[in-house]
Amino acid sequence: MQLIEKMLPGKLDIVGDVHGEHDALQALLSHLGYGRDGRHPEGRRLVFVGDLVDRGHDSPAVVETVMSLVQAGRAQCVLGNHELNILRDDRKHENAWFFEPHGEPLNGAQAVRPGQLERFMEFFAALPLALERDDLRVVHACWHAPAIAELRKAVPDSTASLYKGYRQRIVEQLQADPRKSAYDAECARFGSRIRYGLAEPERHWPDARLLPGHAWFDELKQMGNPVSVLTSGEERQALCAYPAGGKFRFVDRIPWWNDYRDERAVVVGHYWRRYHDEPHAGFRESGRDLFAGIGPDQWLGRRRRVFCADFSVAGRANGRDDPRRLRECRLAALRWPEATLRFDDGEELATGFKAAAT
Repeated sequence: MQLIEKMLPGKLDIVGDVHGEHDALQALLSHLGYGRDGRHPEGRRLVFVGDLVDRGHDSPAVVETVMSLVQAGRAQCVLGNHELNILRDDRKHENAWFFEPHGEPLNGAQAVRPGQLERFMEFFAALPLALERDDLRVVHACWHAPAIAELRKAVPDSTASLYKGYRQRIVEQLQADPRKSAYDAECARFGSRIRYGLAEPERHWPDARLLPGHAWFDELKQMGNPVSVLTSGEERQALCAYPAGGKFRFVDRIPWWNDYRDERAVVVGHYWRRYHDEPHAGFRESGRDLFAGIGPDQWLGRRRRVFCADFSVAGRANGRDDPRRLRECRLAALRWPEATLRFDDGEELATGFKAAAT
């Protein structure tokens, strides 16, 4: 398998994180001009930035749609951290639709059917970590040159096995590091506090504090694993502990795009971008705000060469009856090379991308 694959030629529509929102995906494809068979009258094709699944109402239908498009040669898709969680058998409340199909569905989500389990696993296992061509790169979370170089050399049996190999190497490094004693002491004292699951985090650990040993280990675990870097981004020690994803976190996502110097444009998802600059209605703010003061049409980084196409459609799962959710939590596609945005309600928005002079 190739971890970094060649991207399709021609005009593309690059779709942000879908997160199980099948209705939004169908609406977006219609507004983009795709027929029910995935054909476009202008010969355009689709690229998905990963995180097809979890949180939304029908992850299986989203996977079936994207899988059929990829198999027909009308789309490509990169692996997101949520698909990687499934490949790794990392069970969370948000992927219960896959691992616990007969249990109580989260937010009424459609469960996977028995005949889909193996097919979905095979599809996820075949997805590359990144795509590239002369003018464009697509990766789920971070184009990190050292991680990319490492992965170009790798010849893994599977992405999951490669991830586990890097993780094991990090654990071995941890065992020999003198800072492990601080980490062990924190585990003994606060281990039961770190994970809160579906509980209210402020009640579970009302005086949550930054744990330096855990921050050190979490940063090492993230940045020492190239698969994690591409699918979850660059992370460094946070200023304080904060709740996210059922546990307290001690590292922050950082705006890696400020250090991106290449000419080629990069499109990512992952980061829950806002359509407006104010916080989403009812959203819990967690961690560093990477988009403060940045409009939906703006490219990122000093050279304005990175664009995040994730406009937080996953937030709809937390309140479908709230009209503000539909307005603020949207599915988007970046059209290339036009560099315009199209949303699932049909709105179109020009972005500020300027191609390099030739």
